[in-house]
Amino acid sequence: MKPTPTSPDALCGRNAKSGVQITCRLMDRKSVLLEGTREGLRFLGELLIAQADVAQDCGFQIEPGGPGARLFSPDSDRGIYIHRVPCDHERDGRRLARREGARQYR
Repeated sequence: MKPTPTSPDALCGRNAKSGVQITCRLMDRKSVLLEGTREGLRFLGELLIAQADVAQDCGFQIEPGGPGARLFSPDSDRGIYIHRVPCDHERDGRRLARREGARQYR
């Protein structure tokens, strides 16, 4: 399925092409730093809204060493997973379980 102009995928593609970058890294045991220019922080806000509004999926992930890598500065050591609830998978009788610090479906 081709991403719609307002989908998280389309938003990330446009921002990666324009050179927008954010930093996402651990500050300490309890805090994550999300840092960027005005454009970078606007991108994060728009990404949250895009995931809230997208119809086909309840989760979206970008990370420095994987999908969306161009959106992260070299100082980033963490990615971002956005999960909207209620989850489509929960409605299907499956539930989310924490495993090794990441959400996995089972």
